Amino acid sequence: MAATPPDGYAVPKVITDLVDHATAHGWAAAVQRYAPEPGAASEPFTTVQVGRRAVESDYTGFRRGPHWLYRLTWHARGCEAGRVRKFGAGLAQTPNRPQWHDAPSVKKIREVIAANPAPKYTP
Repeated sequence: MAATPPDGYAVPKVITDLVDHATAHGWAAAVQRYAPEPGAASEPFTTVQVGRRAVESDYTGFRRGPHWLYRLTWHARGCEAGRVRKFGAGLAQTPNRPQWHDAPSVKKIREVIAANPAPKYTP
């Protein structure tokens, strides 16, 4: 994994906005960037993962899973140099639906994050 995007590729604003939104609401976020070796057949991609563990106070209705977890990938395949696009729907696990399933839109993920901020840590 590359610490920074490969030359000519920037992290899309939608990714940085999602990560900033998640962390502002107490969620964890991770960004992985893959930059192939020069001349390799593969293309650069960026995967973002945001999530948080569910706590007892989250279980006011019927919930079975231990966390919210969303994994989305943006890939350069088929794009002009320096550009990426979202690759597939992404994956999600939620307290109401703990098995992996298609993720909702980035807009909907942001709504879920805002509606379910992490509880404040009190020592």
